[in-house]
Amino acid sequence: MPTYTGRLGGFGNQSTLGTPSATFLLLKAGISDPTQAQFAATYYLLETQKLNRGQLIHVNGQDKAVGSVRVIAMTSASAASPSPFESAVVFRATNATKASKPAGSTRKRSAKKRTNKRG
Repeated sequence: MPTYTGRLGGFGNQSTLGTPSATFLLLKAGISDPTQAQFAATYYLLETQKLNRGQLIHVNGQDKAVGSVRVIAMTSASAASPSPFESAVVFRATNATKASKPAGSTRKRSAKKRTNKRG
């Protein structure tokens, strides 16, 4: 059974898999009613597998076209490890943000001289 890798997307009770070549509507395999298959896929991904929208995932299943819609009848799904290049981009963006603070944005406190008065 083929494995597809992409970003989990969607809205409401619909989940999608965005790949470089296409966006697929995800249905849970083995459920004949399309509406229930959409809901079951979303529930499985978000509640059972604890995946998040926007997360890079692997999906096992068969793809097909239903009219003009590309669909994957999904049997399983799991989180994909981010690529080392993706981590590097996030790291660089974080460092760039820290380095780009405007000059004078931090306030230095001057040390006050304390005198000990005993009396």
